[in-house]
Amino acid sequence: AWKGLGPSLVSASSFCEARQKLSYEAFEYLLERANLEESRKGRFKGHRVRAVDGTNLSLSYSKEIEDRFPRYSNQGQKAHYPKARVVVASNIVTGQPTSCVLDDARGSERELLKQLITEKFKPGDLSILDRGFEGKAVWSVFESHNQYYINRLKLPAASKKNSYIRKFINSGALDQEVELKVDQSLIKVRLIRGPELK
Repeated sequence: AWKGLGPSLVSASSFCEARQKLSYEAFEYLLERANLEESRKGRFKGHRVRAVDGTNLSLSYSKEIEDRFPRYSNQGQKAHYPKARVVVASNIVTGQPTSCVLDDARGSERELLKQLITEKFKPGDLSILDRGFEGKAVWSVFESHNQYYINRLKLPAASKKNSYIRKFINSGALDQEVELKVDQSLIKVRLIRGPELK
């Protein structure tokens, strides 16, 4: 019971039954309807700026959910719960999650990010990406949609002495522009040394 309101308003079993009626698509729908990014309050110097990250989720069981998100495990046996991979974009000015895409646990976070770029983001938007999203294939999608990105990079293995990142680190330069070939075109990427590499 809530203090001062007498008996419990909703039983736990009623709450669980009502929750099971919600579609897995409700989260994405609610994010888009509550989005404040189009207002001036949701922008930085005219740009929509988002932090993008991904994670894996364990979902409650229902036949509909398992049909869309199979129960995979690492050992080849069925996991106890259906699994999903989600990539979420949050507006860094308002702190509000604004867009998300879901796939089953076998899906790639990079492919989900490409879906956000092409279907949800707009020209002039700026995305701040954590490690794991880096790569020429992702950056070229940003470029082709006239969007900006800042991407924290993983350090390449010491064995990759000829990688453009390793060459930049070894040069001691604070920043450097490099051209990278993607399919039949070139994209320019500016590398900036972070504080931990100084």
